[in-house]
Amino acid sequence: KEDIDYTDYVSFKAQGIALQGHLLAFEFRPTNRFAINMSVGYYIFEFVKLNEENDGLKVEIVSSDYKFGNTSMGITYYF
Repeated sequence: KEDIDYTDYVSFKAQGIALQGHLLAFEFRPTNRFAINMSVGYYIFEFVKLNEENDGLKVEIVSSDYKFGNTSMGITYYF
């Protein structure tokens, strides 16, 4: 069986937006440049629009995802 590479035949242009919000977010700044942040839960909304250049095929994708128990912690340095 021969593998076929379709990248020469199809070319897409992608446009989209994604928005993310947290249920609870906290940032502690002990100095002007250093911060520690924590967030709990999130909701993501995504919209992607694909345009195929050769045949004019248009595909629109809308998705969303949410989690309430997801916890993340991070360290940020501001330049």
